[in-house]
Amino acid sequence: EDNGVGMGEETRHRAFDAFFTTKARQQGTGLGLPMAASVIRDLGGDISVASQPGLGTRFTIELPLARPAVSTGPGDSSGRTRVLVVDDEPIVGAVAEAALNARGYATRTARTVDEALTRLSEEPVEIVILDQNMPGSPPTTLIEWLDRADAPTRVIAISGLESRFAQMTSDRVVRFLPKPFGTSDLAEAVREAELAAR
Repeated sequence: EDNGVGMGEETRHRAFDAFFTTKARQQGTGLGLPMAASVIRDLGGDISVASQPGLGTRFTIELPLARPAVSTGPGDSSGRTRVLVVDDEPIVGAVAEAALNARGYATRTARTVDEALTRLSEEPVEIVILDQNMPGSPPTTLIEWLDRADAPTRVIAISGLESRFAQMTSDRVVRFLPKPFGTSDLAEAVREAELAAR
């Protein structure tokens, strides 16, 4: 919930449409909310929006209760495939993290390539899910870092702009996943990357 500028009726009705955005060019792809809605609904939940111009916006997310996870101790991901989701849209990272954690993966997020590099230097992962359209250091910087580190990490490239996929020529990239995608597509891509990492 926020107390920002709010949304008019037309914007509110289109908020979950893929590629719809009210942001200036180069500031958004219009995929964050559609991706979130897709993942939330794939998990058996729902998302709704209430907003009025000048009064702010409230998103309500309802998810079914999950069985309690078995605790392995703080920060212990032993036996679980470690995944790092790198996307500058917080909602995309959060819903991907929740969906993968619900499937038993040890998932973390980063909002920039530089933040991802810091996380990778602290704890390596088997799979990186890497957005191709982010501000700051380009995604290829992360691929080059993995190559120099000779890490067995595999990469799933994601983007709402399929033309961005042509920039990823590394053998490390095992799958291209266009946005918006659902949790079943995401899970399938991660399983494919797991097999490639072995």
